[in-house]
Amino acid sequence: MSLNTRIVAGLAAVTIIFGTSWMANKIVVESIPPITTAALRLLLGASCLFIGVKAQRLSIPRERSFYRAVGAIALLSFSIPFVLTNWGLRYVPSGLAAVMYATMPFWVALFSRMFVAKHSLNVWTKLSLVVGFLGVVIILGENVSLREVKSVWGILAVLTSTAIQAFSLIAVKIEGDRYSSTVMNFVAMAFSGIVLLVVSLLLEPGATVQLNQRVLLWLIYLSLFGNGIVFVVYFWLVKFVEPVLLSMVSFVTPVLAVAVGVFALNESLGLQVLIGAFFVLAGIVLANGPGLRRLLAGRQVVSQ
Repeated sequence: MSLNTRIVAGLAAVTIIFGTSWMANKIVVESIPPITTAALRLLLGASCLFIGVKAQRLSIPRERSFYRAVGAIALLSFSIPFVLTNWGLRYVPSGLAAVMYATMPFWVALFSRMFVAKHSLNVWTKLSLVVGFLGVVIILGENVSLREVKSVWGILAVLTSTAIQAFSLIAVKIEGDRYSSTVMNFVAMAFSGIVLLVVSLLLEPGATVQLNQRVLLWLIYLSLFGNGIVFVVYFWLVKFVEPVLLSMVSFVTPVLAVAVGVFALNESLGLQVLIGAFFVLAGIVLANGPGLRRLLAGRQVVSQ
């Protein structure tokens, strides 16, 4: 199997898991507090990865650069974003949250320009930023006009989570290219899960937990696939694919998430939100169209 074929397969797997995880996460956070949900997901996910580490007989590096990469992942890919997203999902539909996550390429482009040497924004990328963020403004505008205060804060929480994860993507690209993604994610998840579990005991001591078979099954799905598998594949892709191209996952994810939310959770999105979502997705196409065409044409698009 060629590298490009594996890249396409990896992108497809990540997209499907991310797309269905929004619905699963929505179901779980409606029954379990946000920080507790994040802690349980990460600890269960780390347990799955521990099996992978042992099965592959992988060792944990001792270099400082490894722990810098792990620290970036633990804080910026897991701890803060998971809590923000879980809290935001309590107040917005899962499909709308996925649309906010779709702004990932715009944040990646901005942070790449700021922190990656010799990286510049071309005219198309700049145009995509304008179009994409216009879509975000349109979506926020509807909730502001309707005085949906909690919805606005929920949207901003997911949006902030996305920006933080985009910054983490750049940081991992710089620091963690030469390390096993399985080992990095295992250590980062375990550390984040333990810290968040302690935080949840302090900040959510009296919170009600409604755990039933349905919630438990979706929590296991989130932990096994939404954490244990998807992030290993995702960070494997980080090593071979340019960040902005990798973030094309954000284009298909919200489409799938909206469809799943409508059919499985009976969610509905207003016309203004759909118009805003169209602008966000149009911006992603503008930013990533050339790279996507190269990938589909079978040309080499891996990072050098």
